[in-house]
Amino acid sequence: MYYIPFYFSILCLVACESISAKENMQKTGKKQEKNITKDTTENIDFYTQKHQIPTTSSPLPYLVMKKNIQQETKNLKELLKKDKLKENNPEKFYALIGDFFEKNLVDNIIPYWYDTKWSFDGHTETPQQGNIACGYFVSTTLRDVGVQLQRITLAQQAPDEEALTLACGYDVLNIYQYSYFGGEVVQEMRQKLKDGIYFVALPKTHVVFLLKRKNEVFFIHSGKTAGKMRIELVETCYFLKKFQVFKVVPLSNNPLFLDKWWKKQLIVTKLKT
Repeated sequence: MYYIPFYFSILCLVACESISAKENMQKTGKKQEKNITKDTTENIDFYTQKHQIPTTSSPLPYLVMKKNIQQETKNLKELLKKDKLKENNPEKFYALIGDFFEKNLVDNIIPYWYDTKWSFDGHTETPQQGNIACGYFVSTTLRDVGVQLQRITLAQQAPDEEALTLACGYDVLNIYQYSYFGGEVVQEMRQKLKDGIYFVALPKTHVVFLLKRKNEVFFIHSGKTAGKMRIELVETCYFLKKFQVFKVVPLSNNPLFLDKWWKKQLIVTKLKT
């Protein structure tokens, strides 16, 4: 009779110690996560410079830059048509125009948008003026680099529908997360993705561009936490551990998407049924 209370006390003590240890681990993890994010944010210039990712826009006005891109695209089309590159070497053709598309989006259009303020319903068409939500940032910059799409309709869809729309029939890659810290997600992105620009849908709440450069992966997006549009390393992104699946859509490595852009064909938004 006297052993029951004794064993009960031991069990309670062990349970309390276990709970306390778990809470300490969570606090330590959050503290470490905060420090890592802080350090990486402060050093993001090192990574962008290392991988030659411009974060400062051209001195040209935004409208002039868009017109320049249109003219350069027209010139390239005429050159490649004359050389019949697509007919003679389609793999080289798509690699070339994919690089051209990525350079204009990442190097020439997106830098104008860094630090533009975020809001949930932001839909400005002019960088540094007004606010921009994540979906509108994607649809606006794609439109401004020459993609024919329904800017407002696309931005108002759920992330899954945006992914299916931009895939243009190409396979959407699902990358799953199985641990709290999300290390396997970054590793899989490094292993499975070629260098290039991608669209990523995060279930129900958020969309981003993903940029792969050599062995580094970046998210480029407009988000609530920072309150502005920015670039950051995927491995230290604040929302990495919050999602179990990342739906990845190739853009610069997707011949179906590139065909639509190259031929100026409208990408019709897929609506949820």
